Amino acid sequence: LSDLSYGKSFDQKVKLISLEEYCTSKSINKVDLIKIDIEGGEYEILYDIKNFINKHKPIIYIEVHSLVDQYYKKYDDTKKNLYPLNCLFNNEYELFLINDKKENLKTNDVNLIYESIFHDKMKYVKISESDSKLISKISNMSNYKIFGYSKNSDFQIEIDKI
Repeated sequence: LSDLSYGKSFDQKVKLISLEEYCTSKSINKVDLIKIDIEGGEYEILYDIKNFINKHKPIIYIEVHSLVDQYYKKYDDTKKNLYPLNCLFNNEYELFLINDKKENLKTNDVNLIYESIFHDKMKYVKISESDSKLISKISNMSNYKIFGYSKNSDFQIEIDKI
């Protein structure tokens, strides 16, 4: 793999197995945490594991990346960047936008969006499903990171200590 670099492709067969199948095959009965960072594939993964999320109610950390234009066709154009949020809101998750300004300083527009959301060294902002201003700003971000937990889980999260 050391010969690989961004933009290059290679021909390799990989056996795929669903998360649910993997857990069953390994006798895993409970999943507490899922981290998703797959460069635009978050949409497909979240769609495929929505029942798994509802069953296990894991803590979720997602790095959401803009989709390549060819993939936008599958999603309502006004919601393409919001599918991860909507999926988790539908599963009754508390969500937080993580301040990762260094990742998002690719354009001045994105920098201005970040500055309008985060103030005074804030590390995160709670995302309320009814906060249309914040959600609108997130929809215009090329990349963002969210952390969430189910309101119906057994976890006791003290977000200030994270």
